[in-house]
Amino acid sequence: MPPFLADATFWVAVVCSLVAQVAIVRAAFVAGSAGASRASRAREVTWAVVPGLALAFVLYFTWRAVHPLPPQQSATHPAAPAAAAAGARA
Repeated sequence: MPPFLADATFWVAVVCSLVAQVAIVRAAFVAGSAGASRASRAREVTWAVVPGLALAFVLYFTWRAVHPLPPQQSATHPAAPAAAAAGARA
């Protein structure tokens, strides 16, 4: 799959997930039972928000899998080559 198509698919999934999650959380707040206790309502909101947070983690790790961070260069740690050379001489 071309990279631009993978990125487009990812962002479409993000937007769809965000729209759905906003609708779910809104429904938990607005359409709550009129006679429900405060604890029951808090539990309902929690069960609406927790899956959204889990989905955010899944989307983050998916993005990291598609776009991995570049490896760190040894030039950014000038002491590393000197320490390796010193260890090789010993």
